[in-house]
This record gives sequence, structure tokens and C-alpha cells, in this order.
Amino acid sequence: MKKILVILDGIVAKKLLSRIIESNVIENSYDVIYVNDAILGKLRPSNFTFYKFDPTSKSKLSMVLDKDTHAEVLIALNSKDEMLNVIKNIKDQKRTLNMNILDYWGLEIEDPYVNIYQGIDVLANGMLEKLPNIPIVAQNIGLRQGEIMEIRIPFGSTYAYRYLGSIEQKDWKIFALYRGDQLINVKPSLILKPNDTILIIGKAKVLMQVYNAIRRTQGQFPRPFGANIYLYLDLYVQKEKEVIKAINEAIELDKRLKNKKLIIKITRPSNVSMMNRIKYELKDLVENLIFEIDYSNAGFSKIIKSDIKKYDVGDFNMVFPVRGG
Repeated sequence: MKKILVILDGIVAKKLLSRIIESNVIENSYDVIYVNDAILGKLRPSNFTFYKFDPTSKSKLSMVLDKDTHAEVLIALNSKDEMLNVIKNIKDQKRTLNMNILDYWGLEIEDPYVNIYQGIDVLANGMLEKLPNIPIVAQNIGLRQGEIMEIRIPFGSTYAYRYLGSIEQKDWKIFALYRGDQLINVKPSLILKPNDTILIIGKAKVLMQVYNAIRRTQGQFPRPFGANIYLYLDLYVQKEKEVIKAINEAIELDKRLKNKKLIIKITRPSNVSMMNRIKYELKDLVENLIFEIDYSNAGFSKIIKSDIKKYDVGDFNMVFPVRGG
């Protein structure tokens, strides 16, 4: 998690704080220093800490700077003297800390660690997108609500090493992929890799949900290959002892990994008593259980291919193939 220091006062402070909260992602936390309560809205997420004091106070500012290691600072103030004073106080304590400042006055600051943004028009876009882990969206296309977004695939992402064809794209679509400096042809057989950059299009609210899902890193099995555990049983060829053993192992794995769901798919249900026993006993043992029976004898390959997409189980989750098949 990256810590961001935000110092706000003046005409754009309320708007900027609102935009930061709206674009909030779990990978960032924020220390917000403000002067006027009028900039505060109703939403105060748990990863935001608010400090009310004059930011030109060196002692109080030092207290916040000493508290955490900040990755970036964003400053929007209403006075040139206050801005220069705050910059100096930060530089005295954290010389190499990156600062993004809003300039109304034509400041001439030659410092590689100070990024100057002039004008209110670029505040909500350019400044915000300079912060770590903030999605980059197209603001002046379509409905101007951010229907196009650029996302980089991080290591450990739930989407890394997945076929594009295995990713359900409802109300959104991957329409371009960059690998290094090359534009890659998008097709279902293409595998996403860490550091790939994708362009996606869709409803703005949906794109933010997709962004959070892609940027989430779990670092544990079965992710990044899928979210749920899947158990395939063929009652025609598997003995009762084998079936019970497989179910018990799946339940234990589900408890240890705390996955969203455990999916049990039964095909060729020749043993009706065993099937009913499985179905009714498992209801009390597994909270998020999906129990399905295939009566059509569609075949192992077809069932697995369909359920991988349907239940987000990935290619490498727990599957028990038919014995001898």
C-alpha cells in the first residue's frame, strides 16, 4: 500500500478531494491536511486520515511527515506565499519526496522532485493520474464519463497468465493490448502477462470495478488462475470411496483457502443414493456451495471448458478427471 500526502485549501480543494475519494483504490492510503471543514464531503473512507491545521506550520507538518513514509505529495493551496512555504518545509525534511503542485501564479521552481500543474482545467485529470495506482481514463471521449481506461497488469494479478477468452467481459471489452512498445493483436487465445497494458471500453462504473479486480493481488492458490475451487465427479466410473475422499479434500481446501465458492459438478449420476447423500450432507458443511448435475453426458472437455468461464475456476484449479478416462 502506498501512502499519499494531500495538502488542500482554496477554491479547488473540495472538488479535488471529492475526485480523489471517487477514484479511491485499496492500494493507496491518504493523509489529508486541510484548513476549512467546508471541503469535506459525507464520504470518509477508512483508508483516509484527516488532519485539520495550517499546513505552513512546520512543526505540525513534520509530525505528519514523520508518521509515515509517503510516496507522493499533492498540494493545492490558495496563496503563493503559503505554497512556497509548504514546499520549503517539506524539502527541508524530505528532500527527495515527489510533489505535485497546482500553480496559479507562474511559479519558477527548478527541482526534479516538484511537478508543476498550471490551471484548474488540468487539476482533476493530470494531477490525479500522476498519483500511484490511479486508473488513467479518457475524459473527453464519448459521454466524457471515462468510458475508456488504460490498465497495467501487475505481478500477482488475478488476471495475469489468463487467456482473454476465459475472461468474462460483460458491459466492458478489451480492445487493445500493449506488450512493451508493441501493439498486440487481441484474440481469445492470447494470454495476459504481467506488465502488459490493456485498453478497455465500457460503462464508467463497470470499468472502475474491472480496474480494482485487475489490480488486486492475492498471492495464493488458486489465484491468479481463478477465484473458486471446482470438483468434477463421474459417478459412473468412480467408486463411492473415491468420491467421498475427493469431496472431503475439496472441503478442507476450501476452508483453508477461504475461496468464494466450491463448485461440485456431477456427471453420469448412475448412483442415485450416493448423489442425494452428497447433495444434502454438503449443505450443512459448505456455506458457498454450488451443486450441479449434468444429465446430458456432454463429456469432460465440453463441461470443463464451459464451467471455467461460468464459475471463474481457471485452467489450473482443482479438477478430478474420470478414472481411466
